[in-house]
Amino acid sequence: MTSVNTPFWRSTDSFRLNMPSSNTQTHLIITWLKILTMASFLMSCSRFPATSGIHTHSDIASKNRFVAHSVETKMFHHLIYSNHFFQTQSRDHTIQPLIVMLEGDGRPWRHFHEINTDPTPHNPLMLQLMTKLTIPGIYLGRPCYFVASLQTDAFTTTTHCEPKWWTSHRYSLTIIDSLIGALKQLSQRHNPIYLVGHSGGGTLAMLMADRIKNQSTPSTDPFRSKQIRVITLAGNLDSDAWTSHHQYSPLTGSLNPAHIDNLASIWQQHYYSPTDKNIPPALIESLCIKHKLACYPIDNTSHAQGWIRHWPLIEERAFAQDEK
Repeated sequence: MTSVNTPFWRSTDSFRLNMPSSNTQTHLIITWLKILTMASFLMSCSRFPATSGIHTHSDIASKNRFVAHSVETKMFHHLIYSNHFFQTQSRDHTIQPLIVMLEGDGRPWRHFHEINTDPTPHNPLMLQLMTKLTIPGIYLGRPCYFVASLQTDAFTTTTHCEPKWWTSHRYSLTIIDSLIGALKQLSQRHNPIYLVGHSGGGTLAMLMADRIKNQSTPSTDPFRSKQIRVITLAGNLDSDAWTSHHQYSPLTGSLNPAHIDNLASIWQQHYYSPTDKNIPPALIESLCIKHKLACYPIDNTSHAQGWIRHWPLIEERAFAQDEK
């Protein structure tokens, strides 16, 4: 859940230059024109990034031959990418594990008091992480994210996107049920299912696991028989404590994984950075100690950096625990 402030620009103080005459004057004018042209170019590059969030996720997907899917649920459309292993498994009809990547909160706020019109992340960490998978994997886009990639007549007339879904209600039951509904459509031949979430994606992974195993209806739903695993990277495991720590507005329409009944019954592994400023280690460690959860500090990481490098170890540890 990174906070991205839009840069602002202010004019510099004017200055006066005593210009000499003749050739010297001409030379100086040309020199200053060159400087101003270069300055304008650099400013435009800084102010308007060469690649937007949409280009970024599209470029990653194209480079790695991920296939895009548009999946519709009762409330929302979801952009989903699948990797090569998923596509191959879909053809041979075998039952294999599935890793589901859940992105963080992206950019819900433009400034502290201004909600962003598009929360899509500029740098989708979990999509990059999917390039390192060795088994079938999908990137499960959150409701109302990547909207520009889903602009069809059906999408614009059937969705219910409004700012509350990426701000106060970002972890609401409506969001959780829509994510589960989309996942059901692509995971019929997969078991177990690993929900891997970064930051706010970790919050969603925990709430989805609880909903699938303990609350979803009807009880005869075969999806409930799936083995659900949760892996969080710098996960927001206590959203109330997080908003209090940063003095943010409470997420009044959201659920909090720290309040899950019988929290320890969920298969889970939590990885965190000892130097994280966004999700301070104490917020994770207190919950881990209270419920005796499997939590691992990872050195040489920050809130959003270093996770791709450490993924092979994380994946290996998850599979090793599953084999016990």
